[in-house]
Amino acid sequence: MDKLKELMLKLLEEGKSEEEIVAEVAANEEVVAEIPAEGDEATAEEIAVEVEKAFKVIKASKTFKAKKDNDAKEIEAQKAIDARVKKALEGMKIDEPKEEQKEIKSYNYAQRKFISSKGITEGQKALCDLLLATASKDKSSARSIQKDIEADWKSNADRYGMPDMKTALYSDATTGSYLIPAEVAMDIMDLAYQQSVMAGLCNQQAVIYESKLTPLIYGGDLAWIASQDTAVADKTPTIANPTLTAARFGGIYLAANQLLEMKGEALVSAFMAQGASKVAEFIDRVIPCASADGSGSDSIDGILFNSGTSFVIDAVASALTYKNTIDALIADIDSKIPTANMTLLANRKIKRAIAKLEDGAGRPYFPEFFNTGSFAPEGIRFVENTRIPSTLDIATDEPLTGSNDALILADFSKVYMAMDQLRIAESDHYKFAEDQKAWRLVGRSGVQIMSTSSTAGKVVAALEITN
Repeated sequence: MDKLKELMLKLLEEGKSEEEIVAEVAANEEVVAEIPAEGDEATAEEIAVEVEKAFKVIKASKTFKAKKDNDAKEIEAQKAIDARVKKALEGMKIDEPKEEQKEIKSYNYAQRKFISSKGITEGQKALCDLLLATASKDKSSARSIQKDIEADWKSNADRYGMPDMKTALYSDATTGSYLIPAEVAMDIMDLAYQQSVMAGLCNQQAVIYESKLTPLIYGGDLAWIASQDTAVADKTPTIANPTLTAARFGGIYLAANQLLEMKGEALVSAFMAQGASKVAEFIDRVIPCASADGSGSDSIDGILFNSGTSFVIDAVASALTYKNTIDALIADIDSKIPTANMTLLANRKIKRAIAKLEDGAGRPYFPEFFNTGSFAPEGIRFVENTRIPSTLDIATDEPLTGSNDALILADFSKVYMAMDQLRIAESDHYKFAEDQKAWRLVGRSGVQIMSTSSTAGKVVAALEITN
């Protein structure tokens, strides 16, 4: 049958039609002789059947060849694309996928509980590496880590409006001073807010530079317009501008380099817990009790020494009654303030004294206190702040050298508190002779009552309790 296929392919290449090909095959004796026949010679029908079979084989062969050629072209095209992609990726650094870290449980000193984690964060790791580098006097590594930390501070400053930590002012690797990662500083601030009583009570305000003026308008009024020809009554309200000033605070802590030559999550969380605890303690003392005119060298006036605080008649600790404490404060504060907005604030000593008040028949006003430790006079919540000292003397602006206590009733939504981002840096030169590392923490805080006088509406009333 090879001669039949050869002849048909030749005729197809010449452009012959199927009818012409059948006629040519029938006229070719050599080809016909190869065609199987029932008789001595192949009949016309048998020749036609064989020719049709040959046509199918030829068409299938051409289809396969065409597909093979097309596949070859696609392979070549893909190779060309791969070559262009490879060339485009040359010089580009692509990180290999990181292995999934195994989750572990470890004790977090900041949160005081075991937590599940997959390792420390990038910021905490940077702090650990910086600690190890500075403690081991590896200046080269410390400088490299510090560049990344400064870039992180800059990025956060651009995105969140945080103060940019200028290298020349706050960090100098050549003299052994280094910034702490922004993430760690913000985590410390977050923990401080969680621990602080006053941070949870006061209205938080951002003071980016020096101080903030808050317009306060009061004294306006509205009246009915009786008829079409009735003039609308006019009144000029009073406009005041209470100033919320944020003053700097800070401290330096020392640690032996020998103790810092370890690294890990426990070290970072312990450092964060210590920093947050001290910031919370400081806020809870100065926001209610700081006095710029006292002997304690405070830079701001806290709530008890603020001109916007209204004081009721002093009460003697040994003669406290419901009338000269709770009643007196409620009667003094603005009557328009809803009970739900008011909060009583005092240290533990005064809280217990108020909780144990009795009526004329010797019955306690707040029996629930003895079982639950909490009570709410007339539905007003009572918050304990153990940082309010028992050494107050309001008359002489002294928070630390007197002998008195205080009880505060306030609408704390009208008490504005400023708290700036913490700046934390370390130095291994400050105590070089002692082989100690120095940690410096600097922040800014302040408080202002959004009422300038009793006519503007008293939002804070206080009682000084003499001992």
